[in-house]
Amino acid sequence: MKCPVCPEKGLKSNVYPGHRTSTLMYCSPYYDENGKYHHHDMNTSTYSYSCSRGHTWSVISNGKCPSCDFGHEPDGVRITKDTENPLPEKLQFSDGSLLTTLSGTGSSMCIVTGNNGICSSISAIPQFITLTK
Repeated sequence: MKCPVCPEKGLKSNVYPGHRTSTLMYCSPYYDENGKYHHHDMNTSTYSYSCSRGHTWSVISNGKCPSCDFGHEPDGVRITKDTENPLPEKLQFSDGSLLTTLSGTGSSMCIVTGNNGICSSISAIPQFITLTK
């Protein structure tokens, strides 16, 4: 899986699966007059994703019948955020264990232990960092 926004902007990124939601209607399967099993599942599943550049999107799919064309339409993609999270430009504060970073459009919080840390911004996508002197 690739981010649907990054290639359009000439960017590369990692993709992180998020949560999944699904409707829970019972859809009775049946056997047709030729003895083929059909399951026309009307339920919709929505899978959320984000990328390391801060884009977020959902993929919406329906159940697919194993014996006919029911539900075999392409999955829908809904982009919910198509702007990047900028990387921090400068450090504002450091006490050895907590860093607050500022960029052009927002801030991030970083928890640091020794030379390693983890940062989180408004998109809640963790970014692992290594500090050097």
